[in-house]
Amino acid sequence: MSKNLKKNLLRELNLTISALYLMNKDRVLTGKTKALAVITIAYALNPLDLIPDFIPVLGQLDDFIIIPLLIKCTLSSIPEELLKDYKSRAKNLNIGKRFNLTTVFIIVFWLLMILWLIDSVLKQIR
Repeated sequence: MSKNLKKNLLRELNLTISALYLMNKDRVLTGKTKALAVITIAYALNPLDLIPDFIPVLGQLDDFIIIPLLIKCTLSSIPEELLKDYKSRAKNLNIGKRFNLTTVFIIVFWLLMILWLIDSVLKQIR
């Protein structure tokens, strides 16, 4: 796969996730689609995977299968014109900074959970 193709795919993925974020924020989605959008956004931004990356092959396939599948399920329940409209809005808003802040929040949350778990295990050992 060429670098330009990868770059374009990642740019399109970012734009789609941004459009889903905006749609969810504007509350134009149905309940089912909103739930799928939240799950899709959370999984895409979550630094932890269902199948850890250190497991050969399966760890990487997890990212290449689950995220596109979630996006496909979510996008199939959104009218195409609505999606195009929100993609153009996302392009104009440049909401990447918000995602960076969200990513930091998710990482801090998981680090605190891991520290709490380690502390709990250490207390049990003593």
